[in-house]
Amino acid sequence: MPACKPSRPAPTPALWLPRPPDPELARTIEFESPLGGADQVAFAVRQTADAVMLALADASLVCTEVRIDLTDDDGVVHSRTWLHPTSFDAADLVDRVRWQLEALAAVTAREPVDEARAFGGIVAARLLPVAVDDAAHHQPGLFGSGTDERLHHAVSRVQTMLGHQGVVTAALSGGRWLADRQVLTPWGERAVPPRDPRSPWPGSLPDPLPSEVFRPPRPIGVVAADGSPIDIDDRGTLTHDPARIDGAGVQAWAGPWPVHERRWSAGGGKRGHRLQIVDDRDRAWLVFLAGERWWAEGRYR
Repeated sequence: MPACKPSRPAPTPALWLPRPPDPELARTIEFESPLGGADQVAFAVRQTADAVMLALADASLVCTEVRIDLTDDDGVVHSRTWLHPTSFDAADLVDRVRWQLEALAAVTAREPVDEARAFGGIVAARLLPVAVDDAAHHQPGLFGSGTDERLHHAVSRVQTMLGHQGVVTAALSGGRWLADRQVLTPWGERAVPPRDPRSPWPGSLPDPLPSEVFRPPRPIGVVAADGSPIDIDDRGTLTHDPARIDGAGVQAWAGPWPVHERRWSAGGGKRGHRLQIVDDRDRAWLVFLAGERWWAEGRYR
């Protein structure tokens, strides 16, 4: 019997490989005097955005990821990479320039800076496609665009009116507290959870999870029948049975369960005791005791 030859994987078609963008697709505009307003810069880069789209069209490409470099009057370059769920058009690029400037202005307003280094204005803008794709992959179907395409255009229009943070999508992250497990990402950007949701998180809440999560947790009253406050003793049990919550009577309750993370840190980490309570209005609450105060972490519906 002849010896069997080792099998080799079939070569990957070039179409499946990511296409590096052509450096000639980038466009730069310089301003004679610094522009300080986001709307001013956005209006000034419209023709530059059109030029990028024209260069992409000549190469039969579309842009799915772009880097915007904004140079201020001190020579500092403020760069940010933007993603798109389908592909950018000229109006999308202009919106990203405006949002980037609005975010830069917000950060500058929050952080105290030396007057000599205060943000004065933008003297140049550069639009650089980072990831491109064949335009044929993004052509509408024979009978027009489908539901996903119409949804994208509608959501993008709302985002243009409300701003970059006005429309977000939710993704699951790892963590023990409900607020830590929810990651909100602006529409069109790739969600990157800060913590792996697949990792074990001892002390995290099992399913089913509350349908409403309070961010941040809101203070709530949990008291005994005589109105006295409820605490946790050294054995981890309640000092009194819960009788009223948020002004309503208590039908049933379960817990408490301790949650203590990063106990090795200097401040002792974040800790508390969880309790599930059903009131006489058939509302189910997830509350926790931190220090001497009760907080509502979520509510079941």
